Amino acid sequence: MKQAINNQDEQVAETKTIKQKVKKEAVSKSKTEVNENSEKNKKTVSKRTKKQEKLGLTYKGYPLSRFNNIIYYGDPKEKYILKLIILETKKEKDLNIATNVSVELVNSANHNICKKSTTKNSLYYALDIGQIWLKKILTDEQSFN
Repeated sequence: MKQAINNQDEQVAETKTIKQKVKKEAVSKSKTEVNENSEKNKKTVSKRTKKQEKLGLTYKGYPLSRFNNIIYYGDPKEKYILKLIILETKKEKDLNIATNVSVELVNSANHNICKKSTTKNSLYYALDIGQIWLKKILTDEQSFN
């Protein structure tokens, strides 16, 4: 009887050690998988930042470029872009804040051809309405082609 109990105790002890080994292997395997996944994530993040560096400053997926008081918004390879002209600014602490902005939807090849235009009282509102115009006209152009 004592031998049977000792055998059962030995089997229980063996089972516990096997379970502990399996746990250790699973933990080490999951750690290596996490490390591999984090390396993959680092690579994709660095790829995204390199793409963003090539584009420069963007707003809602379209590039922005500035020359003096004129901001161009949109891809110059597309048929239309936005031309935002800052007409008035006010000094607030150390910053000049745009208080009057002209928004023009212009042809990329010839900036004198204006499709739509308006004036807004802040750069945010100007970009907001202009982004809607630009998105709409570019999707309409693509649907006709």
